[in-house]
Amino acid sequence: MSANRNQDVTSGLRGASATTILVVDEERVLAAFEAGADDYVTKPFQPRVLAARVNAVLRRAHGGSAADEPPEPERLGDVTLDPLTHHVRIGDRSIALSPTEYELLRTLMHGIGHVFTPADLLARVWGPAYIRQADIVRANIYRLRRKLEPLPAKPRYIRSRPGVGYYFAERSA
Repeated sequence: MSANRNQDVTSGLRGASATTILVVDEERVLAAFEAGADDYVTKPFQPRVLAARVNAVLRRAHGGSAADEPPEPERLGDVTLDPLTHHVRIGDRSIALSPTEYELLRTLMHGIGHVFTPADLLARVWGPAYIRQADIVRANIYRLRRKLEPLPAKPRYIRSRPGVGYYFAERSA
C-alpha cells in the first residue's frame, strides 16, 4: 500500500471512530502519527515485539477504573475529561480523542504547570520502550492542539517551553 494510501486510510479511520490504530510502515511514520495512528512498528519486526506493542496499545485504549462506580469527570478550568468516553469538553464543545491523545492530555493536566520533557511523556504515556522517539510526542501534541485550541498556532492550553518540553496551562496568557 502506498504511503499516501496509508495516510488516507488512517485519517479516515480516525475521523470515523476512536479505534486504536497501529501502523506497520517505516517510510511514513510521522505522517501516520499526524493522521491519527497510535503506534508504529518498523519492518522487519519480531512477532513477540509486535504482540507486546499491540497489548500496550490495547492497555492504553481500555485502561481505567475497575471499580463498580464509573469514574467522575476530571475538571481543570473550562476543560473536562470524561474517563468513560475519552471525550474532552471545553466549555460547551465536546471533542473525541484517541486513547493515546486522551492519556497525553490527562498526563499534562495532572501535572498542571509542570513542564514535561518528551522523554517524560514517552515514559508516562507510551512506556519505556519509546524513550528515544520524540517525534511521537510532537505529532500527538500537534494533533491535540488542532482539536483543542481555538488558535493552534497560539496555544492556550497545551504550551511549549522551547528546548524543554510541554505543559498544560489552565488559563490563557
